[in-house]
Amino acid sequence: MIDKILVAIDLEDTTLADRILAIASDFAKLQGAQVTLVYVASDIAPAAAIQLPADYREKTSSKVSHQLSQWVGKLDLPASDADAVVRFGSVYREILAQAKADKSDLIVIGCHKPDLADYLLGPNAARVMRHATCSVFVVR
Repeated sequence: MIDKILVAIDLEDTTLADRILAIASDFAKLQGAQVTLVYVASDIAPAAAIQLPADYREKTSSKVSHQLSQWVGKLDLPASDADAVVRFGSVYREILAQAKADKSDLIVIGCHKPDLADYLLGPNAARVMRHATCSVFVVR
């Protein structure tokens, strides 16, 4: 039984995000599950962070939360069954941390076509799959 679904969204790739949301919505409707969208903003290196305004994280979080709320509307689920979260840090680590905090039963994540660097280092989707304690559905 799937009660909680975590959906990792990349706001830069709207085509993939639309496919991810459609799949997550179908799973949620089929299982009667709650969905949480998560977007992970990369942390800024301390040397670069000095150049940013003190409220950089708050402004970024607010702006991304607004964008995510529009994506939540695309899920075609009751408002009580969908939520959105913005996290900062390493993408795969933050996705796994959110899945653990939510006690997610399923993570839905997109995977870009791998390039040479991905074969050597491993993309975020592969890292999430290797380390997740729940099922992972990868959308290409």
